[in-house]
Amino acid sequence: SVVWESTLMPEALPKNHNPSDEAGLWFRNRGLFSDHFLKARLPQWKEWEIDEELATFRKELMSLYESTKPILPTLNEAQTEKEFIQPLLDLLGYANSYIVQAPTKVAQQTNRPDYALFPDGTTKNEAYQKLKGNDYTQCIGIADAKYWERELDLAKSSDRDTYTNQNPSFQIVSYLTGTQQKWGILTNGRLWRLYCIKSHLPLDNYYQVDLVKLLEEASEENLKYFYLFFRKAALLQVDDKSFLDCVFEGSEEYAVELEADIKERAYEVVELLCRGFATGFSKKQLAEPALKDIYDNSLTLLYRLLFVFYAEARELLPLTSSLSYYDNYSMHKITHDIDEVIRKGQPLSSQSTIYYQRIGNLFGLINTGAPDLGVPEYNGGLFDPEEHPFLEEQAIADTHLVPAIQQLAQVYDKELKRVVTVDYNTLSEHHLGSIYEGLLEFKPRLSPYNLVTIKEKGSIKYMPASKHLGKKIAYKKDELYLV
Repeated sequence: SVVWESTLMPEALPKNHNPSDEAGLWFRNRGLFSDHFLKARLPQWKEWEIDEELATFRKELMSLYESTKPILPTLNEAQTEKEFIQPLLDLLGYANSYIVQAPTKVAQQTNRPDYALFPDGTTKNEAYQKLKGNDYTQCIGIADAKYWERELDLAKSSDRDTYTNQNPSFQIVSYLTGTQQKWGILTNGRLWRLYCIKSHLPLDNYYQVDLVKLLEEASEENLKYFYLFFRKAALLQVDDKSFLDCVFEGSEEYAVELEADIKERAYEVVELLCRGFATGFSKKQLAEPALKDIYDNSLTLLYRLLFVFYAEARELLPLTSSLSYYDNYSMHKITHDIDEVIRKGQPLSSQSTIYYQRIGNLFGLINTGAPDLGVPEYNGGLFDPEEHPFLEEQAIADTHLVPAIQQLAQVYDKELKRVVTVDYNTLSEHHLGSIYEGLLEFKPRLSPYNLVTIKEKGSIKYMPASKHLGKKIAYKKDELYLV
């Protein structure tokens, strides 16, 4: 068994895959940026308005690709660079702005990244002497190229590799460390990746596009996800920040904003889950021990839900590689169905537990693994029914569970002024842990009478409704709430 280390990390989506936002089809973001930022906020920037320039670039790129397409699969690394990579770098604005095979030292070992990138030819010429002393301060980035379609996450031996059989992703991060550069480009001609030494996990976090898919299947508009990110202008400093720096910072700021929003919603979700479980108990049974059991297991259920949202967003569950998982079992499908129910204004049953059964089936698949669906076994105990018997014996009706799941699936984007799907790919495991830990201080209580909320000195207090006539009742008598 493995702990969320699925081997199924495909480059392409199944043919029948139909996500709500097409933009996500044309890039693969492994935790480097925010998906939501890339798909929804970035297109609002002035940098996105480059249609005329993009049309010229696409025409020239297509000409280069069509002329070299027959020979690319046969070329070795050096030949791939000469015939395709370097002409493409020129189209991206790097003509006469890079030094090939510049030396850099890491732990007394001399490495030679394929390209040291510079803002212009003059700076490049001045840098030759400085590079001998490992001085890359005038550099704007590092690039490394491999032969056509070479795997980028595996060390392998091939006569098409010119200098080394090392893992290319490890190589580029090593080059960034040795040169003290922030941004690195790694490519095999078809796939183009960005790495950032400032990211949470520099080796694992990257942004990738499939150039062939963009040219052969995507609209011209979606080619912006390549051109804007890999051209020289993306690395040039303007007021001490490059375009890539701004996208990175914008994504980080959105992550902070999203975490705060989810933290606030998580409180409401746990309250909903607690109430859902409480309906299975009589008032007499809801003494302190039962209330504690209800709260502890509601927290566990919340963390399971958060974990599945996160795992599907990070491709740790086969959302994009198994059509059967996507259509029949995934949290994505469950939330889509919930969205349809709410959109159509259909009533929810207080007797049915169909959605609890559905998430229970999903949790079971994750606990045991489902090789036929590409679901890896999770051995951390979170989904183990023997460790959480309460969740097996009890259930939550649709009236409480559906709004709880919806709260976790959607947020309001203040900048776009509309409801959007939560981008769990933006959050880290640390963020999820922080959301969970922030709820540990609360305790469930049954309201002794109708309560209203009063804000005093920045904190919320619960007061008898009888003493504050006219205020909206927050909790009715005997209703469960958190303090």
